[in-house]
Amino acid sequence: MLAPRGETRQHENDAESHHGLRAGRGAARAGCYSRRAVARIRPLTLALVPSLLLACERGPTRTNTAPPTEPTTTVAVAATPTLDHAWMRAFVERFAADDMQGRFTLDRDAIGRAADQLAQGYRELGLGPVGEAYRVGFRFPFGTVVERGHHVWVDVAGDIQALPMEQFTTLSTAGETAVMAELVWVGSDPALPSRPSGHPSAVHDRIALLQPAHGPADVPLSPDALTARLKVLRDAGARAVLVVGDGNALSQRDREALESRADASGLPVLLVARNAAAGLCEAAGESLAALEKPARASKPRVLADVRISLAPRRTDKFEQADNVLAQLPGSEHPEEIVIVGAHYDHIGRRDAGAMCRGDDDICNGADDNASGTAMVAAMARAWAKSGRRPKRTVVFAHFAGEELGLHGSKALADAPPDAPPFRGGRVVAMLNFDMVGRLGEPGLSIGGLDSSPGWMPLLDRLGSHGLPIVYEGTVNSRSDQASFYARGVPVLFFFTGMHDDYHRATDHADKLDYDGMNRIGDLALALVVEVADGAALPFSGSGEAVGRLPGSDERTVIKRVARPAPAP
Repeated sequence: MLAPRGETRQHENDAESHHGLRAGRGAARAGCYSRRAVARIRPLTLALVPSLLLACERGPTRTNTAPPTEPTTTVAVAATPTLDHAWMRAFVERFAADDMQGRFTLDRDAIGRAADQLAQGYRELGLGPVGEAYRVGFRFPFGTVVERGHHVWVDVAGDIQALPMEQFTTLSTAGETAVMAELVWVGSDPALPSRPSGHPSAVHDRIALLQPAHGPADVPLSPDALTARLKVLRDAGARAVLVVGDGNALSQRDREALESRADASGLPVLLVARNAAAGLCEAAGESLAALEKPARASKPRVLADVRISLAPRRTDKFEQADNVLAQLPGSEHPEEIVIVGAHYDHIGRRDAGAMCRGDDDICNGADDNASGTAMVAAMARAWAKSGRRPKRTVVFAHFAGEELGLHGSKALADAPPDAPPFRGGRVVAMLNFDMVGRLGEPGLSIGGLDSSPGWMPLLDRLGSHGLPIVYEGTVNSRSDQASFYARGVPVLFFFTGMHDDYHRATDHADKLDYDGMNRIGDLALALVVEVADGAALPFSGSGEAVGRLPGSDERTVIKRVARPAPAP
């Protein structure tokens, strides 16, 4: 589950994005049964294969040993999908093991291993991918990169104007330093004579305006001359330096030489066109030509009422990750899509710079979110084993990048693959499972009921399955359902609540309540069957999610169902 905004999630990782191994159409056809077999709804018998997270095998062919006494027609009746509870537990234990390394999205090896296991499982089940491969890549912004460039604003007695970018050239940004200070003319050779002890120089805590040579000639400084002048200004306490000069007139070689010297100074350094420098002086009631005269050229002079603001320009830094998608095509309305989803990423190792806390080096994320991943995979397996085909298309979706900002679900909601069922189809519902393995005293929360008036009657008909349940109206913003709600899709959020092991190395598989998880899975699968077979779910709501957790505000709780009393 996405951390609250107060928790830091900024990580810099310049490694290449992980594209992973992608299975083509041929690989999909090589699974437990072909797509044509899926279309004909041949029943399957699936067995757990320990080396795989999802596995299946063909059931034996049944034959009649005695001939019928009269011609008969055999009609195959598909079974209702049923969860294999033992398989779901084994999935959690495997997916949250130490060798999975915490499934951090920016750890391309760890997240790639997890994605490959999911893809291999769906391939073996015979459920087809969405498009050419189960792994569907997406790019997402993560952090920023400081360019060699500035945004510059000039404040003259409260009147603030941006300085056009064509009028200056950045030689150094001094890292990510932003500066706002008064402007002071320092001339061409700032001697900056010493002052009595305790009194700062005229350039202290100001931005220096430096003329490269005596007289009005627009002559760029040589690298050595620039180095000497910047040292004097830095030692005197200047916060940045503007050098009068035309950066566009520099050759690439000369510019790189000046940039190298400017970077070494540790000061933001810009070349400012002569007409722009003259305008700054005029704004203070001074004349650049007069200031350049030899008698005044090296005498610091504060340009009254003129303040300069420098902010380094930044661009988004992009990373690459993969969602894992598999589909079960609908028999009557394949263009209507039901997404059953969970994020499969977690926060990785402590040395990855993530938020992993505790004595252990690996945050395994058993509850967050191996539990939800297992539940989605187990429901997919149950459908495949039953041989039943839904009326609507069901897409089983596993999202990366959730812990870094819901990036995987946003990618699918905002820009789905240009392939069936999304090409020409529409998402009619999204059910999200995030942290469903710790059924404590407060019980299961089912949030998002206000997103459609059809949810509550449907859930009432299915009952509580012996679970204590909080039925919450609002849509929570901290997990993947929010991405689809923002696009006008009815959503539900299944969640068993926060706990002391959240985002800690102690979130281990042996701490999950598997009995509670089994009952949640049974209820969820029954609900998915109803939705996939055409339950009416018109959209309602604003599309705006809230940050508070389900059940935390009684004003938005629709109802609570208590845990049944034990039998006498």
